[in-house]
Amino acid sequence: MVSDRKKVSAPQQKRNAAETRNRLLQAARRLFATANYVSVGIREIGAEAGVNPALISRYFGSKRNLFLEVASILNDEGNAALPDVSPLERTNLAMSGILSEGAQSAWVTDFRITALSALDPHVSDVMADTYDKVREQIMAILPGEHTATRADLILAQLMGAALVVNLLRGENSPKIDLEFMKQFYARQMAELFGESPNN
Repeated sequence: MVSDRKKVSAPQQKRNAAETRNRLLQAARRLFATANYVSVGIREIGAEAGVNPALISRYFGSKRNLFLEVASILNDEGNAALPDVSPLERTNLAMSGILSEGAQSAWVTDFRITALSALDPHVSDVMADTYDKVREQIMAILPGEHTATRADLILAQLMGAALVVNLLRGENSPKIDLEFMKQFYARQMAELFGESPNN
């Protein structure tokens, strides 16, 4: 007797596996942006992704390995949305997005993950390694001396703006002038990149 069911082809299975893996990764990214590593459970990630939480073990091996994957894609979404312009312009556009888009900014999401998990002893080493790589990428595009220090100052500007403007403000916080802030940061970034603000 011939079955009416069609066999699922290998490419289709691979596509479904890749989709499931990505759903788990994106669900974990969203949840790690709302709570620190230890507070986010495997069942919660599975429910957020709409899949069996046991698949985390299949695709990633463990929650820590899943977090490693999340850390490895930090800043990717924000970077992908930026046009192919000079490093200084890209940095200023990233800052503008952080200041204007608030919680909708991919940068703010990723900096939330950083802020929430950097002091968690289970994954603080992961965050340090992740930002060592980011630091090295920034250093590689900076001319002149003190590139490590300037890279840290650039990161401090971006992360500080994300935290203070988006995460540490309530309904009763005083209104701020975002355009003034953007112009101020643009001058600071120009100095850190070794360029004249008027260029």
